[in-house]
Amino acid sequence: MFVLMVGGCASGLNSQGIGTKLRAANQSPIAQDVQPYAPTITQPQDDGNSIVSEVIPVAYEVPMNVPAESANPEEILPGTSAGVLDLGQVIESVRRSYPLLEAAYSSRDIAYGDHIAAHGAFDTKLKGASENGPAGFYETYRNSIGAERPIYGGGELFAGYRIGRGEFQPWYLERQTDKGGEFKAGLAMPLVRNVDIDSRRAQLWRTAVGQELAEPEIRLQLLDFVRAASYAYWDWVAAGERYRIAASLLEIAEGRNDAIRRKVETGDTEPPVLQDNRRLIVSREAKLIDAERKLRQSAIKLSLFWRDDAGQPLVPEAKLLPVFAMPDAPDESARGADIQTALANRPELQALSLLRQQLEIDSAEAQNDLLPDVQAVVALSQDVGEAATS
Repeated sequence: MFVLMVGGCASGLNSQGIGTKLRAANQSPIAQDVQPYAPTITQPQDDGNSIVSEVIPVAYEVPMNVPAESANPEEILPGTSAGVLDLGQVIESVRRSYPLLEAAYSSRDIAYGDHIAAHGAFDTKLKGASENGPAGFYETYRNSIGAERPIYGGGELFAGYRIGRGEFQPWYLERQTDKGGEFKAGLAMPLVRNVDIDSRRAQLWRTAVGQELAEPEIRLQLLDFVRAASYAYWDWVAAGERYRIAASLLEIAEGRNDAIRRKVETGDTEPPVLQDNRRLIVSREAKLIDAERKLRQSAIKLSLFWRDDAGQPLVPEAKLLPVFAMPDAPDESARGADIQTALANRPELQALSLLRQQLEIDSAEAQNDLLPDVQAVVALSQDVGEAATS
């Protein structure tokens, strides 16, 4: 028995809300990877000039000799690198073993898991039911089992078996089957609503865009961590320079003290001058101690970003301080090219583009929900066994 059934609602809404903007190929997402449809957003292209790859050197190696017994979590170790510590080594350490960056990388796995979960909406679903009424005048027993498989292009395939026995009410005789039960299979296809998009496909596309969105978000966090590491590095270098200046001033005051004392002994200078210089020495000693304290604080702060391969913080020693660098004047002629590079590669702009694409998918799904629900259902059913008697 073939059955053609067309059902619709009386909303009478305009069926042109979506058109063919989000139409996808009629193929199962299980058979191959599903690519999200991008209605109007052009995906950002990676031309190899990523701003991250430009500002972050990757060719540095940090020679470290860390004892094996120092594997306790977050144990702060003294830095033992030869030479001086430069900014490139700190940035490379951030990229290699900064804990918060490693946590940011986990967003890839989360986005991938969401996409796999969205694929699950297209899995074959098994259903079963048992409805029995053993008491009363109408004693009935109904059992059924079936399977449904959604189609990526819309609609679904279904098949099942049911059996209904007992004394059924005259108005429920369709629940009764022959002695061997009834087999049924068919296809349901949407005609207006859910043709171009439905909740399953919308979620699949959103999560696919979410996978792409994870990358610029990771790059954005990487830029933030690199900036924070750069600030910590230059604070440490500046603290070291202030310590050198304080030590130099103290040395000058101590050298003057010997010369003034000789003049006082020969009567060329009054004793109060020597006392004033001694007070100056004490003041500069206090400033040197304060400069040393700030140098140690900045070194500990830098250790949050400078780590060994195991992720343990390394406190840089004072001997690793470089010579204070003189800043270079910005190249005004390159400003235009720099702006274009930023527009093409900044992760914020790429993230906004992907967020806009997700919002377009939400909008298309909302417009689809306003359309009338009209479906075409083709089903084949066959009872088996002896005919049922009422």
